[in-house]
Amino acid sequence: MVDGDTIQHFLTKVSNLTREGLISWSKTALVILVAMGACAHLVLSWQAGNIGGMQAFVLVLTLFIGEIAAVQNIRHFEGVNFLILLAIPLAVWAAVQILGQVGSRSGRAADVRRRMKQYQAALQRDPGNVAAHVFLGDSYVKLGRRRQAAVEYQAALALDPHDYQARFRLERLQRA
Repeated sequence: MVDGDTIQHFLTKVSNLTREGLISWSKTALVILVAMGACAHLVLSWQAGNIGGMQAFVLVLTLFIGEIAAVQNIRHFEGVNFLILLAIPLAVWAAVQILGQVGSRSGRAADVRRRMKQYQAALQRDPGNVAAHVFLGDSYVKLGRRRQAAVEYQAALALDPHDYQARFRLERLQRA
């Protein structure tokens, strides 16, 4: 015979299991969603050329290994531990941002140096090329070489005292 207490105990147990399952499912879904966002950001950064292929591969591998282990053990993550679990893909996201900025800076510096060689070659062909002096000065500014930039702007002004770009850039350089 089934009494009221037995039915209530059974319903409470089913309710608790359902609640635990729902909580476990929602935690898993949240982890997967955050991981997918980090992975998409990683792939887009790789496609844009902000990070290298090997860097992207290592970060994706780290992300997937961490998330697979997490999803398998999701029930054991509560409170702060669950927040730490969510931090794994966010850390990968941050790593992508940092690597992208580092790569972008080194890429820009390499691009500036390449253009500098072009301006220097133009000046060897035509030492009176005012624009090449100005652009070479701009390149030196981008690399933080302010003295050399001032020399280039002054050379441009010596060739054409009315060149407003050279004058403006030299004055701005002297004010800073």
